[in-house]
Amino acid sequence: MADQLLHTLLDLFPTLKTLPTEDFVPPSLDPATGVQSKDVEIAAEINLSARIYLPPSADTTKKLPLLVYYHGGGFVFESAFSPLYHKHLNLLVAQSNVVAVSVNYRLAPDFPIPIAFEDSWRALKWTAEGEDEWINEFADLKRVYLGGDSAGGNIAHNIAMRVGSENPEGFNLQGMFLNCPYFGGVDPIGSETAEELKLKKRTEFFQNLWGFVCPSLRDRDEGWVNPGKDPKISGLGCAKVLVYVAGNDSLKARGWYYKEVLSNCGWKGEIECIEVAGEDHVFSVFAPDNQSGDNIFGFDASDAVKSMNQAFGPAVNSGIPWAAVLGNHDQESTLSREGVMTHIVGMENTLSQLNPGGAHVVDGMKLAFSLSIFGRSLNL
Repeated sequence: MADQLLHTLLDLFPTLKTLPTEDFVPPSLDPATGVQSKDVEIAAEINLSARIYLPPSADTTKKLPLLVYYHGGGFVFESAFSPLYHKHLNLLVAQSNVVAVSVNYRLAPDFPIPIAFEDSWRALKWTAEGEDEWINEFADLKRVYLGGDSAGGNIAHNIAMRVGSENPEGFNLQGMFLNCPYFGGVDPIGSETAEELKLKKRTEFFQNLWGFVCPSLRDRDEGWVNPGKDPKISGLGCAKVLVYVAGNDSLKARGWYYKEVLSNCGWKGEIECIEVAGEDHVFSVFAPDNQSGDNIFGFDASDAVKSMNQAFGPAVNSGIPWAAVLGNHDQESTLSREGVMTHIVGMENTLSQLNPGGAHVVDGMKLAFSLSIFGRSLNL
């Protein structure tokens, strides 16, 4: 069954490109990001371990937030030590400037659910027990966050639920982020009702996977699968949640439904859900070099005008005066800088002007084009 699942993955998720493997990469000093990593043993008797990541800015005089991360893979595949997740965590730690603990929980079917939850809970408690030098010296346990993608997002949610019910000492869980979280339910929602063959096959795959990873499952409305059916959902043990969903992902509706549930259950926290158009399941893990998410051309790099119209559409449609603040990557497109700026200043309700008078020099560099907002030049 596991081999069949592996080969089904390539058919359903072309962004994978290759099958998940059992290849491990060692901890290292990553030359691209400057992030250091090391492996730690949490419970030798059950082969529970983790990889800890330290950003280049780490300083014992200014402690950083701690992220406890749970990898994806449908509870069946992948590892905290795989090339895929080692690269993902290096980038994540470098960009977010946190200390991270990536948990290598045990996998189904050899270790069916709830083993992954028990391992993940034990790893979280271990971080607060003072067993590791890096955590003691560089991490602020008053600012702990959980994170995970796909099945790892499911784990992060369920661990946060346990934090809320048990209120453990030694750390303060402030929030979590779920990247294309793997949730389910008996009643189909969103694209789960689609008849289009690709989406239909994906829905069947995800539905069948639940029983494979948890043979004792009663149905897909158990609370750990479907948070909307959990009577204790309002007790989620953190105050902030960020959910990312991908526009082409058959699990997209589950992420939006999660936001709806938390917003209406009496939970006192804040939740935001962000949809990235044109992308697929956990795209940021499978294709970390993709510009989507920090580039206005990420929607469709082959059509910059279409992408800008889509990216700035909410601002234009609001009827409120607006302006765009662009970064370096936003100049990477099928249009020149001049073309980008010309298109922006021609959009409705914008406050921007093309090449206004004023300074065109920043740090000794003469820049080709600039925008003016409220009479002030922004050199780009």
